[in-house]
Amino acid sequence: MWKKGLTVRLTQTIQGKKDSFNEGMRGTIVETFELPHGNSYRVQFQDGRVARFPEALMDEAVETVN
Repeated sequence: MWKKGLTVRLTQTIQGKKDSFNEGMRGTIVETFELPHGNSYRVQFQDGRVARFPEALMDEAVETVN
């Protein structure tokens, strides 16, 4: 379901190791990592920050934007 180039929006606030990403933030998936323990995705947000989220978190806290 998640692929490079999709525009996404956070449906809840995510507290990362260094930053907090607020609900409603928009970004674009810029890279996909296919790992043995599951995929993860690098998201470039409109404010310039970048975060890498595991697929389970993407399924829970992110939606696609048309």
